[in-house]
Amino acid sequence: NNKGAIVLLKKLCPDCEEPFSRFQGMKRHIFTKHGKDLTSRSKKDHGRSTDGIPVHVYNRSNMKKYTQKGTTISIKFACPSCRDTFNTVSELAHHVDNNHVKRAPLLENLSPK
Repeated sequence: NNKGAIVLLKKLCPDCEEPFSRFQGMKRHIFTKHGKDLTSRSKKDHGRSTDGIPVHVYNRSNMKKYTQKGTTISIKFACPSCRDTFNTVSELAHHVDNNHVKRAPLLENLSPK
């Protein structure tokens, strides 16, 4: 009798692994502490499943609840800018740096105001 599977998402800073409860706080931290301005998640990115497997936030109560139910738990690291998830923080960091850091425009490309 398969009790199903669930993905629990950890919200960790890809640069220093500080944990966050909300993506907004994580993005603010990444901007102020690491100098990276990230693109925003769209509304459609919230609460979606990954490959048909339900996704919930990683926390102690969810770990306990799903462990007691005998659910197969996968722990993934959530991207603060899209719905992608990763098996390691280093994969997340690579993805964020390559896909979501807003590049500052070069000064010579700015038109005078």
